[in-house]
Amino acid sequence: MKAMTEQFLSLRSLGVFSIWKQALWRKMLSERIQQDQIASALTLNAIVVLTIIPENEIADKGIRYERSLVDETGAKTKWNSFWRYFKNTWLNSNGADLWNVNSMQAAGIDLTNRTNNPLERYNRAFGELFSVTHPSLRAFVETAKTDTRRYAQMIDDIKHHRREPPRHAEFVEPHVLVDYLHFQ
Repeated sequence: MKAMTEQFLSLRSLGVFSIWKQALWRKMLSERIQQDQIASALTLNAIVVLTIIPENEIADKGIRYERSLVDETGAKTKWNSFWRYFKNTWLNSNGADLWNVNSMQAAGIDLTNRTNNPLERYNRAFGELFSVTHPSLRAFVETAKTDTRRYAQMIDDIKHHRREPPRHAEFVEPHVLVDYLHFQ
């Protein structure tokens, strides 16, 4: 990463949304918060708001909004503990600029690549090519060779107009929900 930041002076390192969300999920589990409450808190309409609102709104309005979306019945103390952790870890220690993209949006920076790492998807698909969890070295190499040939053939076919490139997910521009804007 150091070499990248030295070469590309304007490069900013942003955390990966899925990893950030996973860290929150793990903390909720460690607090023994009920699964239905965790699921409700981590829905995209809820948690994503914290990543796109102005940083100065997160600690107060953002967290109050998030809490209004979750039924904390029977777990108020656990949720209070979780939100203390959130403020200490994700606002004070790490800083919201690691995972909040509001200032980048305001500056007109293209957020098209704000997705999960494509290598994670490939890793999962590649792993599914094996019938066992830990294949022999020979089986691994043969499978890798076969998949490499398949991929090279696909690229050649696309180049020579024998097939269309694979579809990618449609671009979704992150925006603050109207409910949040009207939330007091």
